[in-house]
Amino acid sequence: MRRLTHSNPAFKRYMQMSQGTRVFVFVEGFETDPYFYGQLCEQVFGTAGCTYEIVGGWRLAQTGGKTVLLDFHRYLATTNSLVHVFQGKFSLALFFLDKDIDDLLHSIVPSDYIVYTEYHSVENYLFVHGDIVKAAAAASSIEERELTAIIGDPEIWRPAQAVLWKDWVTFCVLVQKYGIPHQCSFRLAASTLNTPPDRAADPATVELYRQELEARSGMTPARFRKAYQAVARLVSSIYARKEHDRVFKGNWYLRLLEIAIERTAAGRPYNSHGISNRLQGAVASTVDFSAEWAEHFREPMRGLLARVV
Repeated sequence: MRRLTHSNPAFKRYMQMSQGTRVFVFVEGFETDPYFYGQLCEQVFGTAGCTYEIVGGWRLAQTGGKTVLLDFHRYLATTNSLVHVFQGKFSLALFFLDKDIDDLLHSIVPSDYIVYTEYHSVENYLFVHGDIVKAAAAASSIEERELTAIIGDPEIWRPAQAVLWKDWVTFCVLVQKYGIPHQCSFRLAASTLNTPPDRAADPATVELYRQELEARSGMTPARFRKAYQAVARLVSSIYARKEHDRVFKGNWYLRLLEIAIERTAAGRPYNSHGISNRLQGAVASTVDFSAEWAEHFREPMRGLLARVV
């Protein structure tokens, strides 16, 4: 179904005409973002009696996403419309964006009206701060104690999965940083290097991928080797500081958790229909949004709130 979209000037006009809304909160996606940021906005804006509207990027373009939102942010900044005053009442625009690897690419856009995730994406927060075993049990209807026997301590499980995909992460960063045409991409739902997904990659396959990347890079062998080694060192340093969630895409945990559920079931029937969608929602429902981690988002919201009240 084709969704109704607005041009930048048209949506700016919509904002100006919506006199009942004080804060327009722009988010990238529709699977996690509205619920996640809605929980946080209610704590700050809702508690203060400040009306807000969460706006998905798909309302500006069919594709939605970060590029669309950054384009609209630029438009509002250029037209001095990030804060709007009408008949003595203030309203403003706030953008919540996935960091992805923008920090590594030095492409973070500095703005009081943009809040980036600390991790690669918003889904990382679900798996870092949610109860993944309880969520997996609820989504699959498998006993929690059985899943615990397979998954173990989630604080150990998560970094262990990220380590298994470390070569994949390195290749994804390399491809994006240097614009190399290759299947290694953060856009994919799972590693094509790790087969099966919850097992370490075969060293021969890793080398094959590396050779393919070199061939497609357009670089000299010496330059490619230097670029590859630099990215590998960077990823290794991030992992060594236990900051893998900066570069490990949150949605990848979803596929790995599905594998853990499949292994727990061990061929027995379980509630597998639509497991991906149910699992993501189940994990989100276990997150404590009042915890200290959420201060990363609440603090800038309070700062902006002071401008409209």
